[in-house]
Amino acid sequence: MNLLTVDHQVQPEAVVVRAVGEVDVSTVDEMVRHLIAGADAASAHPAALLIADLSAVTFLASAGLQALLDCQEKCQSVGATLHVVANQPAVVRPLKLTGLDRAFRVYAAFSDALPAVEQESG
Repeated sequence: MNLLTVDHQVQPEAVVVRAVGEVDVSTVDEMVRHLIAGADAASAHPAALLIADLSAVTFLASAGLQALLDCQEKCQSVGATLHVVANQPAVVRPLKLTGLDRAFRVYAAFSDALPAVEQESG
């Protein structure tokens, strides 16, 4: 049984990493692999933006929080920006409790993150 599925795609507006399922110590390596690849791709993207879409994540453990923080640092080091899409309480709550919701922009829906792309790149 696969607890987490992650992919990343280069889209016209941004590089997007989408995760579906549970992010914990046993699954985080898959997420990290895609976040790093996404940050590298975002550094060469015209918008220099990586969107981590966690709207389908049902559990986010401390390993996942650390992965997001590491990705934020990677993005900063390559001149890209990280935005996070999160609307599940299992994701939003740990982000708020740890203060990571202030480390990067968090949006309730993917469509809400897209106008920010246009504003930043325009």
